[in-house]
Amino acid sequence: MEARINMESQNVLALVKKAIMEEINYARDMSKDANERSRNCKDASVARELISGARDYTKTIAGLRRALELVEDVSAKEVD
Repeated sequence: MEARINMESQNVLALVKKAIMEEINYARDMSKDANERSRNCKDASVARELISGARDYTKTIAGLRRALELVEDVSAKEVD
């Protein structure tokens, strides 16, 4: 019974890790896109907004990486 619960926990943690990685990849793509669009933008105020958005995505990525580390820590403890 305990082994089955542990396996289910590992499956849930794997799904959480996968979802976090997908969000990190999405945020990275959006940040790159915003940076590229800001370089090609002729309107300075719009370019500033795009750069601000890119910074927000960078902060999101950092937060998601911290969340991923926590999930990996829990996952490692579940194995012990």
